[in-house]
Amino acid sequence: GHYNHTKALAKTEGVTQRYIAHLIKLAWPSPGIMQAIFRGQIPATLSLDTLKKGFPLDWHEQWQALGFDTHSKIT
Repeated sequence: GHYNHTKALAKTEGVTQRYIAHLIKLAWPSPGIMQAIFRGQIPATLSLDTLKKGFPLDWHEQWQALGFDTHSKIT
């Protein structure tokens, strides 16, 4: 569906706005990071809690901020 704000989405899903805000943050990793995660190439320091705390929107900055090896970066 289409929602104009997180309050309506949270109400429809039966969760809190805070929970929705945490999940929305997970929508912005670079495609390369998503590929690495799907391949199981996840840094030991990366956790769901780390992702939920937020990370840069710039895809290049995400690699370093989330602990990925920038030398094997998938673009």
